[in-house]
Amino acid sequence: MADITGVPADTIRSAARALRTGGNAAFYYGARHDRAQPGQRPVIAIANSATADGNIGRPGVGVKPVRGQNNVQAPATWVLSPRALG
Repeated sequence: MADITGVPADTIRSAARALRTGGNAAFYYGARHDRAQPGQRPVIAIANSATADGNIGRPGVGVKPVRGQNNVQAPATWVLSPRALG
């Protein structure tokens, strides 16, 4: 991952460790990340990280897209809500 992102491997490990041991975490991202095909990859990575760390489907955790328009927020949060996950 370090070769692909340019982020030092120690920094990536430190961030992963902090997410795993830090308790509840919520991941927020802007609308540009999911508008284009290359932008979907970071969103998938964020969702996978949240899922792997157990930070989805409970109060105070999850993946939360931040939208600039009020009409698109509800569908995005519904997809990632605990009710939608069953």
